[in-house]
Amino acid sequence: MHQEKQLGLALRSGSFLCIMAFGASAAVAQQPMSMERLERAFWVCDYTATTRGVFATHIEHCTAVTDGLKNEKFGGDFGALVVWWRQNKPTEHGRLKAADDGR
Repeated sequence: MHQEKQLGLALRSGSFLCIMAFGASAAVAQQPMSMERLERAFWVCDYTATTRGVFATHIEHCTAVTDGLKNEKFGGDFGALVVWWRQNKPTEHGRLKAADDGR
């Protein structure tokens, strides 16, 4: 819950460099996470890399989150992850942009 509050503050402040709100290490990402938190972390990583560049993310953390999502939600099927990503990216990026803009 504390990490979710930190993410909310990071989103409201427009500081996606605060991706560390999720714990900026691969070790944290490898700890059990709910599917909801895993998806949320994935979208923050994706949005940040898209809008600020990949070096604005904690690469090891985002890689671990993506791998975890691929394995947990899609049984390791990268193609299924890509299909899901394409279908959901406009909505999720719109939601994060609104949060980043402070709306």
